[in-house]
Amino acid sequence: YINVENIDVADFRGLTITNVVQELAMRDKIGPMLLEKGEEITRNLYMDIPKSAEKGLYAIRITISDSSSGEMRRVFYREFAVE
Repeated sequence: YINVENIDVADFRGLTITNVVQELAMRDKIGPMLLEKGEEITRNLYMDIPKSAEKGLYAIRITISDSSSGEMRRVFYREFAVE
């Protein structure tokens, strides 16, 4: 899951969350959605791991952006294990 809090002074009217695992050619997107100033949301991230994926650690890139203004974009990297 991912938790997003808007601590900005403006609303985000086109908030999207994009997940990419390049090594497995996977991409998923949530949104667009509204996140008003001071508001906090939690969303579950679901990605189908291909059966052909080898065991090991993989990097996921999570991008949170606001397409309505184009002014907000945050990128995070995390690792997850395929067992």
